Amino acid sequence: TFLIRSHAAELHEIISRCHTARKSLNICVQGVAGTGKTCAVHWIQKQLQARKDVIFSYVNAYRVSHNKENFSCARKLAQQISPSQNENKRLADIIVNSDTNKKLHVLVIDEIDHLSDSELEDFYKICCSNNTWCVCIGISNILNFTESSRINRLTSMGIPQPKRISFNALDSTEILNILHRRIAKIPYSVFADESLVQISKLVANRSGDVRIALKLAEEAVHNCLQRLRNKQDPDDDVLVRCIDVSKSAHNLKAHNLTIPQAMILKTLYHSNKRQFDKSQLFAFML
Repeated sequence: TFLIRSHAAELHEIISRCHTARKSLNICVQGVAGTGKTCAVHWIQKQLQARKDVIFSYVNAYRVSHNKENFSCARKLAQQISPSQNENKRLADIIVNSDTNKKLHVLVIDEIDHLSDSELEDFYKICCSNNTWCVCIGISNILNFTESSRINRLTSMGIPQPKRISFNALDSTEILNILHRRIAKIPYSVFADESLVQISKLVANRSGDVRIALKLAEEAVHNCLQRLRNKQDPDDDVLVRCIDVSKSAHNLKAHNLTIPQAMILKTLYHSNKRQFDKSQLFAFML
């Protein structure tokens, strides 16, 4: 369901060149939230699975910072590389001394904005260590993170400037493509075409965050189901319409029903509408 953007292919090509030339590199994948940065990295992980001499490790700094275990991101990465290693050892030393030191280590820290200055320094300094072969990728939700004072501080210390890969906000065509892929496997029509176009344009003009588009779609489904419960337009075909999207655009609060649950309800209606009337469906949904 993920729309592979050109930035993902660019990142994959950079890592492949590091693999071929046996070089280390710092990378910063930056851009506003919901533009496919994390999805791109996980897509690359799948592309690298066939390579026996590549080790991929991933942590999310925000989740680690809120974890009761009180482990650092470096410790979490170290656990993935060599679970038996002493927790007091530096990550670079663990890589060098482990039995995987002859493999390329792709180290990813998502939401790197949540690292302290010292943690950020230690992460991007790994590539400077002797005998390490690694690509250190930080993912930031700040569009110009590589131009911040935090990165300038690292370069002043002799740490190589991370290569910048910027993910711009999704445009309406990309958002519409993602929405179409998400609903492609549903066996019945759920959304009127114009409703998906409306969602795509609304989100593209607002932020380009595809997660907001998916939330709007979810809210629109609930609004459509509410119309069914209220028996509005009883003779009309049951599709999510622009009016349902418009109601959602002003209020994105959470509901008890998940998207799959809502889709199941609509699928039940379409598949059984000849066997029982709408009143039975309303009772089932309630």
